[in-house]
Amino acid sequence: MSNSLLLNISLRKPINGSYTIDLVCEIKRFKKLSKIIKKDLDCLEESINYENWSSQNVEINIKITSKNFGKVLPVVSGKLKTRYQLACKNCLKPLDKEIKLALALILCSNGDTESEINGYDFWELSDDRIKIHDLIEEVLIMNVPLYAKHDDRKNCITFNEPQVTKQTTLVSPFATLRNQLNKK
Repeated sequence: MSNSLLLNISLRKPINGSYTIDLVCEIKRFKKLSKIIKKDLDCLEESINYENWSSQNVEINIKITSKNFGKVLPVVSGKLKTRYQLACKNCLKPLDKEIKLALALILCSNGDTESEINGYDFWELSDDRIKIHDLIEEVLIMNVPLYAKHDDRKNCITFNEPQVTKQTTLVSPFATLRNQLNKK
Protein backbone atom coordinates (compact mmCIF):
# COMPACT_ATOMS: atom_id res chain seq x y z
CA MET A 1 0.00 0.00 0.00
CA SER A 2 1.22 3.46 -0.76
CA ASN A 3 2.58 5.55 2.10
CA SER A 4 0.37 8.41 0.94
CA LEU A 5 -2.68 6.57 2.35
CA LEU A 6 -1.07 6.56 5.79
CA LEU A 7 -0.91 10.36 5.98
CA ASN A 8 -3.21 12.20 8.37
CA ILE A 9 -5.60 14.99 7.52
CA SER A 10 -5.88 17.37 10.46
CA LEU A 11 -8.63 19.84 11.31
CA ARG A 12 -6.25 21.91 13.43
CA LYS A 13 -3.47 22.23 10.87
CA PRO A 14 -4.97 22.71 7.36
CA ILE A 15 -3.02 21.79 4.26
CA ASN A 16 -1.32 24.61 2.34
CA GLY A 17 -1.94 24.17 -1.37
CA SER A 18 -3.18 20.79 -2.49
CA TYR A 19 -2.20 17.17 -2.18
CA THR A 20 -3.13 14.65 -4.88
CA ILE A 21 -3.35 10.89 -4.49
CA ASP A 22 -3.62 8.88 -7.68
CA LEU A 23 -3.06 5.17 -7.08
CA VAL A 24 -4.50 1.68 -7.36
CA CYS A 25 -4.49 -0.83 -4.51
CA GLU A 26 -6.33 -4.06 -3.72
CA ILE A 27 -9.48 -4.42 -1.62
CA LYS A 28 -7.65 -6.67 0.85
CA ARG A 29 -5.63 -3.62 1.94
CA PHE A 30 -8.84 -2.34 3.55
CA LYS A 31 -9.31 -4.78 6.44
CA LYS A 32 -12.73 -3.59 7.68
CA LEU A 33 -14.19 -3.51 4.17
CA SER A 34 -12.78 -6.99 3.45
CA LYS A 35 -14.32 -8.33 6.65
CA ILE A 36 -17.76 -6.95 5.71
CA ILE A 37 -17.59 -8.41 2.20
CA LYS A 38 -16.34 -11.76 3.50
CA LYS A 39 -19.19 -11.97 6.00
CA ASP A 40 -21.68 -11.19 3.24
CA LEU A 41 -20.15 -13.83 0.94
CA ASP A 42 -20.44 -16.44 3.70
CA CYS A 43 -24.20 -16.45 2.90
CA LEU A 44 -23.59 -17.96 -0.54
CA GLU A 45 -24.60 -21.50 -1.39
CA GLU A 46 -21.10 -22.17 -2.69
CA SER A 47 -18.01 -20.54 -1.27
CA ILE A 48 -15.89 -18.11 -3.26
CA ASN A 49 -12.11 -18.07 -3.16
CA TYR A 50 -10.84 -15.17 -1.03
CA GLU A 51 -8.10 -14.29 -3.53
CA ASN A 52 -10.62 -13.93 -6.37
CA TRP A 53 -12.53 -11.04 -4.84
CA SER A 54 -9.97 -9.55 -2.43
CA SER A 55 -7.49 -8.80 -5.18
CA GLN A 56 -9.94 -6.52 -7.01
CA ASN A 57 -8.53 -3.04 -7.54
CA VAL A 58 -9.59 0.11 -5.76
CA GLU A 59 -8.79 3.10 -7.97
CA ILE A 60 -8.17 6.22 -5.92
CA ASN A 61 -7.94 9.63 -7.53
CA ILE A 62 -8.44 12.31 -4.89
CA LYS A 63 -7.28 15.81 -4.13
CA ILE A 64 -7.00 17.22 -0.62
CA THR A 65 -7.09 20.98 -0.18
CA SER A 66 -8.15 23.51 2.42
CA LYS A 67 -10.89 26.07 1.76
CA ASN A 68 -12.22 28.93 3.78
CA PHE A 69 -15.92 28.51 4.63
CA GLY A 70 -15.80 31.11 7.41
CA LYS A 71 -13.38 28.64 8.95
CA VAL A 72 -10.57 26.93 7.05
CA LEU A 73 -11.50 23.26 6.63
CA PRO A 74 -9.98 20.34 4.71
CA VAL A 75 -11.78 19.35 1.51
CA VAL A 76 -11.44 15.96 -0.14
CA SER A 77 -12.61 15.75 -3.75
CA GLY A 78 -12.13 13.26 -6.53
CA LYS A 79 -13.20 9.76 -7.47
CA LEU A 80 -13.10 6.25 -6.08
CA LYS A 81 -13.80 3.21 -8.20
CA THR A 82 -13.87 -0.49 -7.36
CA ARG A 83 -15.69 -3.73 -8.05
CA TYR A 84 -16.52 -6.41 -5.52
CA GLN A 85 -18.77 -9.40 -5.10
CA LEU A 86 -21.69 -9.75 -2.71
CA ALA A 87 -24.32 -12.38 -2.06
CA CYS A 88 -27.66 -11.72 -3.74
CA LYS A 89 -30.18 -11.85 -0.90
CA ASN A 90 -32.87 -13.21 -3.25
CA CYS A 91 -31.08 -16.20 -4.77
CA LEU A 92 -27.91 -16.58 -2.65
CA LYS A 93 -25.73 -16.47 -5.78
CA PRO A 94 -22.77 -14.10 -6.21
CA LEU A 95 -23.31 -10.77 -7.87
CA ASP A 96 -20.76 -8.25 -9.09
CA LYS A 97 -21.16 -4.73 -7.77
CA GLU A 98 -19.29 -1.82 -9.29
CA ILE A 99 -18.86 1.31 -7.22
CA LYS A 100 -18.03 4.64 -8.81
CA LEU A 101 -18.03 7.49 -6.33
CA ALA A 102 -17.53 11.18 -6.88
CA LEU A 103 -16.29 12.75 -3.65
CA ALA A 104 -16.80 16.31 -2.49
CA LEU A 105 -16.35 16.14 1.27
CA ILE A 106 -15.72 18.83 3.84
CA LEU A 107 -14.02 17.34 6.88
CA CYS A 108 -15.23 18.96 10.06
CA SER A 109 -15.97 18.47 13.74
CA ASN A 110 -19.50 18.33 15.15
CA GLY A 111 -19.93 22.09 15.59
CA ASP A 112 -18.85 23.00 12.05
CA THR A 113 -21.95 21.72 10.23
CA GLU A 114 -24.35 24.53 11.04
CA SER A 115 -24.56 25.98 7.53
CA GLU A 116 -25.15 24.23 4.21
CA ILE A 117 -22.58 24.46 1.47
CA ASN A 118 -23.88 23.47 -1.96
CA GLY A 119 -21.95 20.79 -3.79
CA TYR A 120 -20.29 19.40 -0.66
CA ASP A 121 -21.15 16.77 1.92
CA PHE A 122 -20.03 17.17 5.51
CA TRP A 123 -17.94 14.37 6.97
CA GLU A 124 -17.84 14.74 10.73
CA LEU A 125 -14.73 13.48 12.47
CA SER A 126 -14.84 12.20 16.03
CA ASP A 127 -11.20 13.19 16.45
CA ASP A 128 -9.39 16.21 15.00
CA ARG A 129 -7.56 14.02 12.48
CA ILE A 130 -8.10 11.03 10.22
CA LYS A 131 -5.81 8.88 8.10
CA ILE A 132 -6.53 9.07 4.39
CA HIS A 133 -6.71 5.24 4.33
CA ASP A 134 -9.40 5.23 7.04
CA LEU A 135 -11.44 7.94 5.30
CA ILE A 136 -11.42 6.05 1.99
CA GLU A 137 -12.30 2.79 3.72
CA GLU A 138 -15.23 4.41 5.57
CA VAL A 139 -16.56 5.92 2.34
CA LEU A 140 -16.36 2.54 0.59
CA ILE A 141 -18.06 0.78 3.51
CA MET A 142 -20.91 3.30 3.47
CA ASN A 143 -21.54 2.32 -0.14
CA VAL A 144 -21.87 -1.43 0.46
CA PRO A 145 -25.60 -2.12 0.10
CA LEU A 146 -27.33 -3.68 3.09
CA TYR A 147 -29.59 -5.70 0.83
CA ALA A 148 -27.75 -6.62 -2.35
CA LYS A 149 -29.69 -8.20 -5.18
CA HIS A 150 -29.30 -8.68 -8.90
CA ASP A 151 -30.53 -5.73 -10.94
CA ASP A 152 -31.55 -8.00 -13.80
CA ARG A 153 -34.19 -10.68 -13.10
CA LYS A 154 -32.55 -12.97 -15.67
CA ASN A 155 -29.47 -13.27 -13.45
CA CYS A 156 -31.45 -13.82 -10.26
CA ILE A 157 -32.87 -17.24 -9.49
CA THR A 158 -35.49 -16.91 -6.77
CA PHE A 159 -37.03 -19.97 -5.24
CA ASN A 160 -40.68 -20.41 -6.19
CA GLU A 161 -40.79 -23.98 -4.94
CA PRO A 162 -38.62 -25.69 -2.35
CA GLN A 163 -35.39 -26.89 -3.97
CA VAL A 164 -32.87 -29.40 -2.76
CA THR A 165 -29.22 -28.42 -2.97
CA LYS A 166 -26.48 -30.52 -1.38
CA GLN A 167 -29.14 -32.51 0.49
CA THR A 168 -30.53 -29.30 2.05
CA THR A 169 -33.99 -27.99 1.27
CA LEU A 170 -33.94 -24.28 0.40
CA VAL A 171 -37.15 -22.36 0.73
CA SER A 172 -37.53 -18.66 0.20
CA PRO A 173 -40.22 -17.32 2.54
CA PHE A 174 -40.69 -14.33 0.27
CA ALA A 175 -41.40 -16.44 -2.83
CA THR A 176 -44.70 -17.61 -1.32
CA LEU A 177 -45.60 -14.06 -0.33
CA ARG A 178 -44.73 -12.81 -3.82
CA ASN A 179 -46.89 -15.53 -5.38
CA GLN A 180 -49.82 -14.60 -3.13
CA LEU A 181 -49.49 -10.94 -4.04
CA ASN A 182 -49.32 -11.75 -7.76
CA LYS A 183 -52.59 -13.74 -7.55
CA LYS A 184 -54.53 -10.69 -6.26
